[in-house]
Amino acid sequence: MQNYVVPADTEAIVVGEEAAWNGQNFRLISTKQENRFSDDEVIINPITGQCRHKAPHAEATSTGWAVIGYFGFRKAGHCIIVHSKDVFVS
Repeated sequence: MQNYVVPADTEAIVVGEEAAWNGQNFRLISTKQENRFSDDEVIINPITGQCRHKAPHAEATSTGWAVIGYFGFRKAGHCIIVHSKDVFVS
């Protein structure tokens, strides 16, 4: 099992877990603290191209996010999308 770490002060895109994946629902943020995720919380994986989220438009758009190098994670009612250069995998 792998762990994924997103450091504090990382630019990320956030969308509500049940919200449709379209522009009006995305928010650009900077993380305030280090965030840790497990394999179970990965919803977009740029290594495998896998998408595991069922919100409206998520499956259609998340493959595109994976192709350009983004990870997606689900936690606490939100999805966070972060470029792979900012994710440490252990």
